[in-house]
Amino acid sequence: MASSIFITMLFISSIFLPKILADNSFIDEACSSTFEYFDRDICLQILRSDPQISSATTLRDFSIHIIQSAIANATSTQAYVLKAMQSSSMSGDHTTAKALEVCSHSYPAALVSLKSALNEIVLINEYMTASYDLLIASTDDIVHCRDAVKAARVSDAVVLTGVRVLPIYGLSAYQIVDRLSAESRSPPPPPPGGLPPSPSPSSSSNV
Repeated sequence: MASSIFITMLFISSIFLPKILADNSFIDEACSSTFEYFDRDICLQILRSDPQISSATTLRDFSIHIIQSAIANATSTQAYVLKAMQSSSMSGDHTTAKALEVCSHSYPAALVSLKSALNEIVLINEYMTASYDLLIASTDDIVHCRDAVKAARVSDAVVLTGVRVLPIYGLSAYQIVDRLSAESRSPPPPPPGGLPPSPSPSSSSNV
């Protein structure tokens, strides 16, 4: 829950926070997503504020740290949603409770996708499948929660921030993992000086 509260406060107060100018071109690339509901400014704030993410020196490590943060945040938000759902139900706010019930299914699905993506990168360097899982977590898995809380006009700051932050984590990681996937399928560059000459027939020994 602490992770969700931290992200919520960061999200709400982001326009008042000093710019953290991390010298990391990875972050600019990660926050270049053009998907709907993706907020580039909040993405920059979140990624720059995380020391592990902003100090990563390889694309692979960078993507891993983003996904790990996504999992931590989604896990704590899920726990918060369950408590908020029970509280809303007990207080008679059935509209909010029903919306949060939708979210109580969305977060486990998103977590399965995020954890799959993390394992695919860490264990087997399977970037193509990982990028697909990240895309699913950031769109299909969370969209039902987002739509439900919007329709029910849920005002809980942690819940509202959660449905905006998860796609930021997921889609920013997707940008990087998709690049890793493309690079892993590209042929290796030729060695310096070009390809070595083919041996001439005369240089081979006769038996």
